[in-house]
Amino acid sequence: MTPLAQQGFQHFYNLEFDQAIAAFQQEVACQPEEADGYNHLAQLILYRGMYRSGLLENALTTGDDIVLSLIHQPNLVLPPEDNREFHRNIAAATDRANALLARNPNNPAALYSLGVSYGLKASYDFLVRKAWFASLRESSTARKLHTRAAELEPSNADALLMHGIQQYAIASLPAALRMLGAVAGLRGDKDAGLRTLERVAAEGTCSSTEARLLLFTLYRHEKRPWSAMSVLYGLRRDYPRNYLLHLGEIYTLAEMRDERGAFAAVRALEQNHRSGAPGYASLQAAKVEYTRGVIQRRFGHLDQALESMSRVAAGPVQADRSVQLQAYEQLGMIHDLKGDRPQAVAAYRKVVDSAPNSRVAKESQRYLARPFQDAPID
Repeated sequence: MTPLAQQGFQHFYNLEFDQAIAAFQQEVACQPEEADGYNHLAQLILYRGMYRSGLLENALTTGDDIVLSLIHQPNLVLPPEDNREFHRNIAAATDRANALLARNPNNPAALYSLGVSYGLKASYDFLVRKAWFASLRESSTARKLHTRAAELEPSNADALLMHGIQQYAIASLPAALRMLGAVAGLRGDKDAGLRTLERVAAEGTCSSTEARLLLFTLYRHEKRPWSAMSVLYGLRRDYPRNYLLHLGEIYTLAEMRDERGAFAAVRALEQNHRSGAPGYASLQAAKVEYTRGVIQRRFGHLDQALESMSRVAAGPVQADRSVQLQAYEQLGMIHDLKGDRPQAVAAYRKVVDSAPNSRVAKESQRYLARPFQDAPID
């Protein structure tokens, strides 16, 4: 990875997207015939879209099955300019990798770059188009290209990332989609997928951070919060300005049943926000209050949680509307746990009526049919 690419990804994983774009554009300007810079720009467009839509935060905080969570999410909507730029950069990367392969079909770097392009197209079709078969087909092509690159260059652990993702993801899909994967020649194995991602995290250069982020979410889904926390410590050290990682730490500590640690991490979040710590300027006060309320509910402090969520739900007009809707859903959960079903129904109804197609509305719809019964952490 070039110094400019390293600089770009340092900004990228600290959520500093404007600075990352500038670095990747400079990378392209310095090496216009190389595919990597174009792939980096396309990757940033998707990642930034996930951040803006809340998908990235959801993946890092909930501990849900990330594959099923993304399947059930509404389509990721990218601005028209981002759509154009994504496809333009993917086309440029593909053209340059194919040109190198035309001269030498066994060029491992070109095979790897072309595989990255196909992997990004697969992610686009999965997130934006919800085109499952196209995504699986492109994933299969990416895996084959990276398998060949790894055969030619066995030390290239980065080339194993797509294989590890597919091994885990295919095993997580509903039966019908697993059958589509089988048609595309893909087989699932969660344990093998985790082992592959662990190798990429330990030995990779370009893809180590991506593998670590995936492992953090997957360990939590697999009910291995201590493993997730060991990965998170390294991520927070390397990307201290990424407040989403701080949120992920809070929720993982809750999963570890560490009440003291979780509330200490909430207080640190509030202090970073109040002091204007680097990277925390875009974190809204409502999100800090919301996070505190969730942890209060998780540990059974229902009266305190009710106060926190009520303040978020009744927040100022300029507050993030999505945070307010999440707060109404949390109010419904709290009222259900307190045995006040009419108040719970009113809160869930507020969410469903306000944003019927949102993820939080779909969850609230379930709780309208059946009361929320999650027990507090002991």
